[in-house]
Amino acid sequence: MSRIRDVKLEIHGHGSGMAAGRNVQYTVPHAIASIETLRAEDGKSSSSSNSSRVVVVVVVVVVEVVAVVVVVVVVSLVVVVVVVVVVVVGVVVVGVVVVIVVALVVGVVVVVVVVVVVVVVVVVVVVVVVVVVVVVVVVVAVVGAGAAAMVVVLIVVVVGIIIVVVVVVVVVVVVVVVVVVVVVVVVVVVVVVVVVVPLPPFSKTSCS
Repeated sequence: MSRIRDVKLEIHGHGSGMAAGRNVQYTVPHAIASIETLRAEDGKSSSSSNSSRVVVVVVVVVVEVVAVVVVVVVVSLVVVVVVVVVVVVGVVVVGVVVVIVVALVVGVVVVVVVVVVVVVVVVVVVVVVVVVVVVVVVVVAVVGAGAAAMVVVLIVVVVGIIIVVVVVVVVVVVVVVVVVVVVVVVVVVVVVVVVVVPLPPFSKTSCS
């Protein structure tokens, strides 16, 4: 019995967890308990790895959402500035009420369109983020660390493509609206300057 107690086992931990590469000598009575301890440590490490993947995906999605919101806000500000500049230039150069009214109406329409686009983009992005987070959590919980890694990468790529497409659509829509606004206001200003301003005032002197 004394010889059996003196026998020592060398246990080498395999895998990617905390037990990897660990060479420790154990006596026979402690061998089974030590193996179970190493397995438990590997399980904790896998769980931590899954949690880190979820955190990375959430961070990437949040960064992409912030980028979308920033682009939409910047484009909206550009639209508002263009409308204000057109109104001011029309008032200073022409000084006609028609130019002011048309510019203000078109400006209101542009602002409404931009607000609707921003709301739609925010709703779409929020829905995509919620779906992605739920899918990642479910996949990591059910599939595990191995296959979940590729699934997480694919999900992040798909989400990135969706957000890029949304941003491109938003930018195209806003640019088209801005071009239409500028063209309409310029046409109105030209018509007023060329047609309305040169007309002689209607008065008794001019009629006689």
